Amino acid sequence: MPERIENRMVVDSEWEYAGKPVHQCQICSSNIYSGDDFYNFNGDIVCDSCGWEYVRENFRQTAE
Repeated sequence: MPERIENRMVVDSEWEYAGKPVHQCQICSSNIYSGDDFYNFNGDIVCDSCGWEYVRENFRQTAE
């Protein structure tokens, strides 16, 4: 029979607590936590993964 660990500090020691989200990405709606990288484009909060998508959608221009 496997040994049962009752001490919650030992059992939960590998879980990382991220806390409450600080921001939410306006493109993918993922939570942004303290310590995460993100972009703030004049108040538009975008996670690190969606940064280039935001730039392509909002700043792309065609030369004429």
